[in-house]
Amino acid sequence: MTSLQKPRHSPAPAEPLPRVLIVDDRAENLLALEAVLEPLAVEVVRASSGLEAIARSAEQEFAVVLLDVMMPGVDGLETARQLKARSVSRLTPIIFLTALDVDRRRVHDGYASGAVDYLLKPIDPAVVRAKVSAFVDLYRNRRTENWQQRRRYADQVAAAAEAAYREGDQRFQLLAESVPAMVWTARGDGRVEFMNAYGAAYVGVSLQDVASLRWSRHVHPDDVGFTRERWKQAVRG
Repeated sequence: MTSLQKPRHSPAPAEPLPRVLIVDDRAENLLALEAVLEPLAVEVVRASSGLEAIARSAEQEFAVVLLDVMMPGVDGLETARQLKARSVSRLTPIIFLTALDVDRRRVHDGYASGAVDYLLKPIDPAVVRAKVSAFVDLYRNRRTENWQQRRRYADQVAAAAEAAYREGDQRFQLLAESVPAMVWTARGDGRVEFMNAYGAAYVGVSLQDVASLRWSRHVHPDDVGFTRERWKQAVRG
């Protein structure tokens, strides 16, 4: 087993901008929303139908969704229900965009579908930016808190494992198996050399199959780029 090395501190890559999903079946409305959100430090992602919005939410994480109520096929209410039914998007705030009186009457159903707010068309750019900014700030705070908690725990586990490893492989493995979290080591090319039983169960493989693992296959798609860059920095030392 390769000996553990002391962690080297290197500048963290810039975190990606929070994403905002805008959903409308009319291209001119999407263009107008993009122009409204342009001053904000966000990445705007378009969807021209409910089905496309559901598909994009399965691939990416969004700070907030701006969702037109009246769309052909899968309308805004059904889109919201499906987004809230999926684990990857159930916590994402949804703001309905509504124009007609009939839409406003359906807004009550919208809250039951998972919407947190609604805006009337024609939209007020300042109001849209204020509401989106508020949800983006909440998203950033949640991400920061979660990352800091995971980082602190990972640092504690790594420090304990490193100290034990200095006393020998056997003690390292005993400690690794007693920790209720993933503990693993890998080569510079990403091939896993060791993983404790908790980690193997978490990723769904047997201990015999650990040697064939590559860590990048078990990282959330949104985090692969950021994590790979940190990995490269660690390997370079």
